[in-house]
Amino acid sequence: MAAVRPGHAFAQAEQLRAAGRVGEALAIYRDLYKHTKDDAALLASMGTAEAALGDHAGARGRLAKAVQLNPSDAEAWFELAQVLRYEEKLERAIETLERALAQHPSHPQLTALRAEYLAMQGRHGEAWKLIEPLVGAEEPDAALALVYATLARPLDRVDEAIEYLRRTASDTSLHPAKRGPVLFRLAQLLEHRGEYEDAWAAASEANSLISPPFDPARHEQAVESLIGSFTPERLAAVHKPKTDPDQTVFIVAMPRSGTSLTEQILSRHPDVHAGGELPIVESFIGELARSGQHDLFSTEPRRLERLADTFRRRYRKLAPKAARITDKMPANIVHLGLISLLMPGARVVYCRRDPLDTCVSCYFQYWPRTNNFIYDLHHLGVYARSVARLMEHWKSVLDLRIHDVVYEDLVNDQERVTRGLLGFLGLDWHDGCLSFHESGRATLTASAYQVQQKMYDTSIGRYRHYERHLDPLKRALEGGS
Repeated sequence: MAAVRPGHAFAQAEQLRAAGRVGEALAIYRDLYKHTKDDAALLASMGTAEAALGDHAGARGRLAKAVQLNPSDAEAWFELAQVLRYEEKLERAIETLERALAQHPSHPQLTALRAEYLAMQGRHGEAWKLIEPLVGAEEPDAALALVYATLARPLDRVDEAIEYLRRTASDTSLHPAKRGPVLFRLAQLLEHRGEYEDAWAAASEANSLISPPFDPARHEQAVESLIGSFTPERLAAVHKPKTDPDQTVFIVAMPRSGTSLTEQILSRHPDVHAGGELPIVESFIGELARSGQHDLFSTEPRRLERLADTFRRRYRKLAPKAARITDKMPANIVHLGLISLLMPGARVVYCRRDPLDTCVSCYFQYWPRTNNFIYDLHHLGVYARSVARLMEHWKSVLDLRIHDVVYEDLVNDQERVTRGLLGFLGLDWHDGCLSFHESGRATLTASAYQVQQKMYDTSIGRYRHYERHLDPLKRALEGGS
């Protein structure tokens, strides 16, 4: 941060945050905040910590005040823009970065972030104008490299972008958190050019650089415990809240299985509000845990009714007049049991795709802040297998209406699959759903560029380009070690 707040406690919190112990750091920041509420450095650090722990609303308020008090803090501006983006407030994020760049002209990271967000809106020409003066510098920049990669295909600059990415990634002194994402983007562009072995080498190096901890045995135990908690007997005995299940639609899946494409198709329907990846379920679970309400099966009926009403209203307030609101947080697949207790009869769209294609697609993608299982082929296979098993269990025991959308069927026969999907959701046919790529809607996920294109089938069978490398994945998918 631009300013350093004196005092041992603040310095200790900064060290804790830098070491990844964000919760401990935040506790210290909050204690300091009781005594001073106008310290820009404290507010910025506190907001950054809250954002890392998923409290985007709290982080937004702290960071907005921090930049108001100290407009010279470029990092606080950067964090504020990212928080707005995670809250699906992309236009406000772009405006915030414009204000930041008025304070810090030609700042590489702020420029790159604004260009990235413009590209999410399909404004590729404007984004290129922003970064073009900077990519000619002698020393490449990692943030600019990522945006260059995003713009390479729509602006037909793939060869130049690959050269820039290679120069950036060749700096082995670059921190893994910066070099890894550059290598992921390089792998994607090399694959686009048909250089599959070089693409795999880049993706493998990227994954080895990131490689967060993931315990597959512990994960499988957690899935077993979840399945054991939601039995037909317990579900039959629990009180069913009287709640309207029709408005909210949960789109769940293994990552890279077609959730963004499915939601983009639905977003073209006039009666649908596409919510994106909403943190509502995770946030609600956190609140239940903090209040000591760990087991909804034993919750007194009147309290369960109140909880269910609160849960439903959090979705309804997003778009009160919409017939359907989508939440496409893939990880909600783990929470369908809880969702069925709070919103019995709700609709769930389950996106499925060939598991080898799904896992290879994951392996080629950087996932900031989430999805620790993705950076190892064995871990990927374990997780994908557990998702399929868990979904099979949910279908057999839960009071939810579940409809499968198979990615390959959607690609090969879009109209038939879309008609089936709309019928499941109780919506009339709308021709605009077939031209999903013309929506102009920003998609804030790894699929942002893909869903701006017409339907294509080149991702089907993608894994075959890399089949000789996939034995660990195949063994894990089959239940082996």
